[in-house]
Amino acid sequence: MKFSTARISSNIFSLTVGQALNLLLNFVSIIFAARYLGVEDFGVFSYLLATVFILSKIIDFGLSPIIFREYSKDSSNFSKINNGITLRLVLFFIVIAFYNIIGLILSFSENQFLISNILFIGVILSSKFQNFRDILEIPFKVDLKMHLPMLLAILDNLILLILILLMPSLKAGLLYFVSAYIFSNAAGFFGILFSLNKKYGYRISLASSEIKWLIQESFPLFGFVIFSVAFQQIDVIMLKYLDSDFAAGIYAAATRLSFPLNILPTAIVSTVFPIIVSNLKSDPPKNDRIFLMVFKFLFIAAFSIAAVFSFQPEEIVRVILGKQYLQSAAPLVYLLWAQVFLFINFFALDVFTAYNKQKFNFYYSVIIVAISVVFNMIFIPYLSFNAPAYAKFVSGLISFIAVLFMVKQIGLSVEFSLWKILLWIFTVMVLIYLVSFLNVFIYLALALLILLLLTLYLKIFSLEEIRFILKVFNLESFNEKLKWFYNKNEQSR
Repeated sequence: MKFSTARISSNIFSLTVGQALNLLLNFVSIIFAARYLGVEDFGVFSYLLATVFILSKIIDFGLSPIIFREYSKDSSNFSKINNGITLRLVLFFIVIAFYNIIGLILSFSENQFLISNILFIGVILSSKFQNFRDILEIPFKVDLKMHLPMLLAILDNLILLILILLMPSLKAGLLYFVSAYIFSNAAGFFGILFSLNKKYGYRISLASSEIKWLIQESFPLFGFVIFSVAFQQIDVIMLKYLDSDFAAGIYAAATRLSFPLNILPTAIVSTVFPIIVSNLKSDPPKNDRIFLMVFKFLFIAAFSIAAVFSFQPEEIVRVILGKQYLQSAAPLVYLLWAQVFLFINFFALDVFTAYNKQKFNFYYSVIIVAISVVFNMIFIPYLSFNAPAYAKFVSGLISFIAVLFMVKQIGLSVEFSLWKILLWIFTVMVLIYLVSFLNVFIYLALALLILLLLTLYLKIFSLEEIRFILKVFNLESFNEKLKWFYNKNEQSR
C-alpha cells in the first residue's frame, strides 16, 4: 500500500491538531478537577485509575499492533478485528470478576468498589484506555484518515470539560467526577461504530476462528504491554501505600502536566508505522532515513521541552495548577528529562513490531519496570513523591541504551553529526538560562524563538528533512524562506 505525500500530510495534520485539542481539553479538565477535588481526593482518583489502567492491559493483551500490522497488509479483511474484539470481551469479564472477588476478600470500601467498577466501564467506552476504541480505529489508521476518530475524541473531551465546569455549582465531588470522566465517552464510542459501518461497511461480529493465532502472535507484546503500563502507573499506587494520598496527588499532578506531551511520538508513530510496514515489502532501505529523521525530531522536541521547563518549573506549575500543587515542580522536571529517552523508545518499540521483533519490546519492558520498581521501593520512604520521577529518569536512560543496541540488531542505523547535537545542546542551555530571569511568559516566548533559530542555524535537520516535516504539518509555504535561510547561512560560512 503506497500513500501520497498529501495523504500523509493530511493524516499527520489531523492527528497532531486532533490530539493537541484532545490533550488540551483533557488537560484543562484535569486541572479544574484537581483544583475542585483537592490534593487527597485527586490522589484517590489517581491511584484507583492507575489500578484499573494496569488491569485493563490484561484485557489489552498486546493485540492492537498485531491487528494493525495484519490489517495494513489486507484492509478488506476484518476477521482479525472481530477476533480481537471477541478475545478482549472475554478477558474483560474475567478481569472485572477477578477484581471484585479480590475486593471482597480484602474488604474494599463501598466507595472503592463503586469508583473502580465505573472506571472499568471506561475500558469499553473510552479511547483513553486504548482497548476497544483502539481496535475500532484501526481501519482509519491504516487508511490514513484519522480526522473522524479525532473529532469524536474531541467531542468526548468537550463533554467532559463541560461536566467538570458544573462541579462547583452542583457541589459535586469525587463520585460525580469519576462518572463524568467515563460516561462522557459514550457519544464517541457509538459514533465510531456508526462511522465504521457507513464508511467501511463494518459491523461488530464476534468470532473465534483466529483467537489462538492472535494469542500466539501477541503474547510477547502482552508481556510488554503489562510491564510498560506498570512502568507508567504503578508508581502512583506505590506512593499511595508506601507514603500517602497526598504524595500520590502531588506526583499525579506532575504526571498530568507531562502526559500531554506524548502527542508528539503518538502522532508520528501512528502515521509512520504503516509506511514502515509497506517499505519492508518494497524498499527496506527507506526505513533507515525515516528512522533517523524521526529519531532526531523526537530528541530535539523532547530536549527542548525539558530544557525550557527546567529553569522556571515552580512558576509554570503555579500558573497552571495553583499554589497547592507547587511541590509538583521538582518531580515534573525529572519526568520531562526522562521523556527525552522515552519518546525515542516509544517510536523504536513500534518499529520492532513492524519488523516482527516483538520479543525486543518484552525485553525492554522487563528492564524498565525492574529498575523503576526496585528504585521506588528503596527510595519512596526517603524521597516521597520525588522518588518515582527520579526512577523514571534513571530507567529511561538505561532502557534507551538497550534500545539503541536492539535497533542495530534489526539492521537499522542511527548515524548523525554528534558534534552538531552537542553544540546545539550547550548553546540552548546557555541561552535559555540567560533569559530565564525574565517574566515567565516573556521567557517562554524567547526560549521558543531561541530553539527554533538555533535548530535551523546549526542545520540539525537537512533541507530535505525540513521540507518533509513542513509537508506533513501543512506548512509548505515556508519552503522558500527556509531555502533562502539555508543558502544565506551557507554563504556566510
